[in-house]
Amino acid sequence: MVYVYPLSFSEYLTAIGRDDLRVMLLENKGEPIAEPIHHLLNRELVNYTHLGGMPEVISDYLEFEDLQRCRDIQTDLLETFRSDFHKYARLHQIDYIRTVFESVPLQLGNKFKYSRVSQDIKSRELSAALDLLEMAGIIYKVCHSSANGIPLKAECNPRKFKVLFFDIGLAQRLLKLDHRPFLLDLDISKVNDGAIAEFLVGLELIGYQSFRERAELFYWHREAKSSNAEVDYVTAVGSRIVPVEVKSGTHGGMKSLHLFMDFKGRVQ
Repeated sequence: MVYVYPLSFSEYLTAIGRDDLRVMLLENKGEPIAEPIHHLLNRELVNYTHLGGMPEVISDYLEFEDLQRCRDIQTDLLETFRSDFHKYARLHQIDYIRTVFESVPLQLGNKFKYSRVSQDIKSRELSAALDLLEMAGIIYKVCHSSANGIPLKAECNPRKFKVLFFDIGLAQRLLKLDHRPFLLDLDISKVNDGAIAEFLVGLELIGYQSFRERAELFYWHREAKSSNAEVDYVTAVGSRIVPVEVKSGTHGGMKSLHLFMDFKGRVQ
């Protein structure tokens, strides 16, 4: 069994003929990147967030360099996924799956709530539909974990989770975001209040997991009257738990990250 994902950002760099940039990133040890190279990487990152990693989209972009053509292909791909719902769902579930499918990108960066999907459909039906999309590989659940030890899944709370769509380009197409203003501005923090940046990092973390096992992703959230904190992702590297906090711009602190590190006491 092999799990295949859309192209990651580094794979995208190789696909467009910039394997030199990919190698540079892989070999970088935390040193500052020269401004011209940083600008170039930002440009490609913005392109990637709109294109995503679907091979047909990337192939067409390499040939024509036309984002509108790519958007049309993304529209066709989304219609293909919708038409496939009947292959893994019962007839009465198809409308529920379609409703959840359309809702997932709207809840990026937030705890997933069935009430935001529909006020008229029972959560039991929506939960079953979400599970079917997960089994089909169209969405990934990011489960809350107390993160007190390895494995992180041992302390997963199945009632608290976020949801990621499987491809960043298709998710933005579902959101019907106009890509043109962002081609002139490299600040992706302006896209959906920075939720796209968190989404991007989540997909990267998934893409670099073992292709022999179904990917798993977790986050940490502490709810308290005097201290409400959330770390976007927690992941295991060997025997260590590593928190990952995503900031899409230069503003804002990392209070949640430091609180997590102080609270756990053994995380670097």
